[in-house]
Amino acid sequence: MKHRQSNVQIWFLDRDLAKSAEYLTDHALEKTLDGCFAALSCAALHFSGVRSKKAHAFLFSRERRADTMARLFPGWPFVKPPQLRYYTSRASRWARACRENFDYAKSYFDALLQEYEYRRGRRHRLAGFSDWVDSDMPAVIPAAGIAEVALPWKNLSLKYRRRDVIEGYRLQYAHVFLWGDPLEAYASSPREVPEFVVRMFGLEGSSMVT
Repeated sequence: MKHRQSNVQIWFLDRDLAKSAEYLTDHALEKTLDGCFAALSCAALHFSGVRSKKAHAFLFSRERRADTMARLFPGWPFVKPPQLRYYTSRASRWARACRENFDYAKSYFDALLQEYEYRRGRRHRLAGFSDWVDSDMPAVIPAAGIAEVALPWKNLSLKYRRRDVIEGYRLQYAHVFLWGDPLEAYASSPREVPEFVVRMFGLEGSSMVT
C-alpha cells in the first residue's frame, strides 16, 4: 500500500500512549518507533554537548570515536554512534525542550516497543536503546515544571492543525497512511480498526469492525 510523504515523525493518536500505539498501522508503528528513537538519541547528543555537524565530526572522528563513546555514551547498544540526521527536526527539538517532554517521548517509545512485540512476537531492534536510556542516559535535561505535556503540533501541516492536537494528528495520519483503503491498511494488524477511523471513513458494518 502506498503512503504519502510527511514531516511528522512521531504520530500521537491518543493521550493514552498504549492506545495510541494500538491505533497505528504496522507501517506507522515502524515510522513512529524510528521517530521516537531519533528524537531521544538527538536529545542525548544535545545534552552531552554535541550540537553541530562540526562538533559531531570532531568528536566521532576515527581517532576520537572510542574515547567519545566511553566518555559520553557508555554502554551504547549499537555499533554506530548516535547520528545528527534528525537533530533539527521539530520532534527532536520538542523532545529536548524539557525533561517532561523527554520522559513523555520515552514512555511512548516503550509503549510502541511493547506493541511491536505483541504484533511480531519478538523484541524490536531498538529495544536495547530503551534499556540504555533507563540505565545510562544522564538526567541532565532540565525540568520545566509543567502539569501536562504539550504535543509537538507545529510539525503538522497547516491544514491539519486543530485546537485539539490529537484530532489534527488523526486527520493527517489518515491522509498519510489510510488514503488508499483503511481496511487494507489494517489488514496485517491483529488490532481492530480504531473507532476514530471507523467514524472518519463511515465503516460501520464492515466485517473487520467489531
